[in-house]
Amino acid sequence: MTAIHAVLVKSAHEIVGDNSVIKLTYWSNLLSALLLVPCIFANGELGPLLFSKDRDWTVFVTGSAVTGVCGFLLCMAGLLSIKVTSPITHMFSSVSIPPAFELKANIKMVSDPGRPKCGANASRCIIVW
Repeated sequence: MTAIHAVLVKSAHEIVGDNSVIKLTYWSNLLSALLLVPCIFANGELGPLLFSKDRDWTVFVTGSAVTGVCGFLLCMAGLLSIKVTSPITHMFSSVSIPPAFELKANIKMVSDPGRPKCGANASRCIIVW
């Protein structure tokens, strides 16, 4: 699936115009947000979202803004990687290396005292969990 996505993105750079990564990132995120709306209705989340008595919109809006900006930047980095390199290089560099760093960062930030410290050996953590 990653290979198909990388090849389609490489060909979409010319279609979007100006070979622009920011335009492609914008359209990618806009279409993803539009596809999210039917999921809200399908899962029945609209009622609790609108009619909850203890809703705190500041937390919701702040969380949405932070994750939106971070998601936009991550999407832009991935699309830039595909534009600058080949789709095959992008698959190897983005599929194997970042998850290892993310796993290590998550282990370091969310260290549960009930679980053993994993250190540099991430595979031991996965097996233990």
